[in-house]
Amino acid sequence: MSCRRITVAMGFWTMLLPPVTSFATPAVSPSYHSQVFIQPDSSTMTFTSGLDVLGWHSTYQMQGEEDACFALSRAVNIRRRDVRQNGTEWTFEEDVMLKGGLPINPLMELRGWVHADLYSDEFQNQMHWVQQGAGVAVTPSQWVEVFPAVGVQEDYRQGQRDRGSLLTSKIDVAPPSWGNGSINWGVEELGNRQNRDFEAAYHVRGDFRPDTFNEFEAAYQQHKRSYYLSAGGEIAERREIHRRIQNQLGYPLGKGHNLRISTSASDSKIEIASGGSRNQHREVETNFRIAVLTSRSFYAGNLLYEWNSQNQEFDEDRINGNHQALRAISTFRLSPVDRLSLNASIVKNRFDTPDTMNFDDRDEWSTRMSLIYSRPINRYLDFSQEMSVYLDHLVYIFSEKSENNYWRRVFRLASTLTSTPFPGVVNRNGFLVASTYRDYDFDREDNPRSDVYRRFTAVDSLELPLKRHINCLLIYQIDLEDRGLLDWSEWIQQISEEYRAQRFQATISYRSPLGWTLSGGWIESVRLGWRYSSTSVNVRTKSLFQNIRTSGPIIACNWSGFDRIEIEVSSQWQWIEDREREDQSLLFADINLRWNF
Repeated sequence: MSCRRITVAMGFWTMLLPPVTSFATPAVSPSYHSQVFIQPDSSTMTFTSGLDVLGWHSTYQMQGEEDACFALSRAVNIRRRDVRQNGTEWTFEEDVMLKGGLPINPLMELRGWVHADLYSDEFQNQMHWVQQGAGVAVTPSQWVEVFPAVGVQEDYRQGQRDRGSLLTSKIDVAPPSWGNGSINWGVEELGNRQNRDFEAAYHVRGDFRPDTFNEFEAAYQQHKRSYYLSAGGEIAERREIHRRIQNQLGYPLGKGHNLRISTSASDSKIEIASGGSRNQHREVETNFRIAVLTSRSFYAGNLLYEWNSQNQEFDEDRINGNHQALRAISTFRLSPVDRLSLNASIVKNRFDTPDTMNFDDRDEWSTRMSLIYSRPINRYLDFSQEMSVYLDHLVYIFSEKSENNYWRRVFRLASTLTSTPFPGVVNRNGFLVASTYRDYDFDREDNPRSDVYRRFTAVDSLELPLKRHINCLLIYQIDLEDRGLLDWSEWIQQISEEYRAQRFQATISYRSPLGWTLSGGWIESVRLGWRYSSTSVNVRTKSLFQNIRTSGPIIACNWSGFDRIEIEVSSQWQWIEDREREDQSLLFADINLRWNF
């Protein structure tokens, strides 16, 4: 058997753990069961500086495919966050992986791996996990591979150190014309903790004639995890069972129409036991989807209907959900240059709980429609227009929450005009008008909640070639916003807040024939906010409550040399003046280095 390229999954799952909780090792299955590298041998480094956050991330991976194949990977992630109340918080994570294979004969290959994971933070939470193992992969035929393996590992977290053994086996089967399947089994002993894994999957696809096929998938997973709840050594146990089947059918209807039907069902059960308590959660989900795909000379699009049912059980509680949707996505070719795109949908969601004391039962109805028309006016001028309308209705079934029923209406109108009067000169003008109206069905006069939000945006950008390899970019944007209370029946708005923002950016960039680009410029912005208040009957005053000015230089550099090295550097320094706070200066920086060797 020839050596195969191998990948390393470097997900930092420990970031998800709260400070007082610690789970078991990432997986019972050996790390050698990873997938194939999708990137060449490389080393990367990323540095990010933002608002109260500093981050540094680096990776290194390489692989070989000679008489013996191997894969080496290392990832380090450091993050620092400045919190005004708690000072500085930081986390450190490292993941190292080495695995290799050595062919013994055409039917057998010796494989081994070492995998280590380290995590620590400022709260003195420390964790490390090391796994090493070896096995022999046997290929008795071209469509069967069996890989049994044994290993040892050490796991330290919550002040508890456990050592133990690992026994796994994986079988891959891919008989001709019968699809492919796999079985993965693992047992892990870690002191007082035991972990178990069993996974089985099968996939088959039959193609009968052009655009006619049937595809079937089935999967079963069973997991058991033991983990520490605290430094005192209390152990909790988590059991999971997942089942899933899916079938997809494709059939041509003729004249450019194709039918797609997909059905799936899944059943998941999770049980957590700690101390003398036991909690259970079960979720059953069913999906059905039917779509008609059309491709003609003057029209392309699809019409889709989908239905989803989800039932959840939490010990004695049950939650039932239902989802239905009808969607249409179309593009019409009105003429050789005119295009009209339509995106429309009608969605209904139902949320139901059998508990008579739970008043969250509700229905949600959403309607979306968007039209985009575009055409070139001449060879120097392009025009596009977008019109969108959204309509949502939320209805609570029980009167105890019916005061939260509301309609939401969103109207949006946008246009873009692009002109290229001379080679290299591009002028883009964009305008947007949007408004959102939320109208409660049972609004109270003494405490109204219906509101409105409106926004107008205008953007103008100009690209100019100054000299050979030197370009200039100018951008100006203005935003006008207001929000307030709304009486939909009388179409009366009472403005409570009003905002005006302006932003200007000027950038000059130089593109070298050697492959690097350098750009620098300046950004200036200001945002003003006014608040309306009533001093007496029918007398309202307008007062400035927000005045934020931001300015500073920007610089960016990109370089790609010898098709192997890539460097990207961008930074922005901001001076911020805020009438409500102290003036401050911020540095935003991103540095990305990549070396493909």
